[in-house]
Amino acid sequence: MNLGEKIRQLRERMQLGYSELAKLTHIPAQDLAAVEDGHRQLTHAELQSLSNALDVSVDVLFQEEDEVAPPAQSDSVLIPVDQLAALLDQMKKG
Repeated sequence: MNLGEKIRQLRERMQLGYSELAKLTHIPAQDLAAVEDGHRQLTHAELQSLSNALDVSVDVLFQEEDEVAPPAQSDSVLIPVDQLAALLDQMKKG
């Protein structure tokens, strides 16, 4: 499995579209699609941003495994980006 395929698998596992991942990483959606399709390389900063957004370490992105292990059980909760943005707006308003 190459880097683009691994990123696609992780993105889909987190149920993120290109636009949602773009908001989290500040990498344009069309660039993310190009990376997944193998037409664009990532900078070190972009790799770090993607690994943070996908909740994995950078080295996981380069592992040769065909299947990404499911996320470890934790106390964290996944919230869609739009709901998180709305929640943050509400918190700012007091």
